[in-house]
Amino acid sequence: MTRPRAAIACGLTMLSVACPAPPDSSEPAVLDTVEVGGAIDEELDTTDDRVGYVSVESFGGVLPVDYPPDLPVYTPSSLIDFGSEGGRYVELTTPDPPDTVRERLSHQLEAAGWRSSGSAGSRWTVSKEERSAVILITGDSSGSEIRIDYR
Repeated sequence: MTRPRAAIACGLTMLSVACPAPPDSSEPAVLDTVEVGGAIDEELDTTDDRVGYVSVESFGGVLPVDYPPDLPVYTPSSLIDFGSEGGRYVELTTPDPPDTVRERLSHQLEAAGWRSSGSAGSRWTVSKEERSAVILITGDSSGSEIRIDYR
């Protein structure tokens, strides 16, 4: 055998011994099982949690963090907007007509200690201690929008 042929034959022999055949794909791969710790919330107990129920007398939305907690929110209603324009405001929508909203909301405000200090049509001002709010109710028999400007 000539030298180049001998080198090639030697190389092929070494290659076939050094590189095993690929595994048979018909057999599933054997994986090691790894033990992990418990879940972060494994000790969480929800048995004493309050359960909420949706009713017609509910409010949908998240009020701004600075909304006065003692300023009633009309229900049923949904928050449609909030922001600041010279003060803070929220806008709500409800399926109730304006007369119903005004009557029910005025009772809620009075029960919470807010006093009416003037009104002009569908807009009225209420106050409590050093705070005040202006409430505007618009709409028709199919529903109302309520804007509450508060300071």
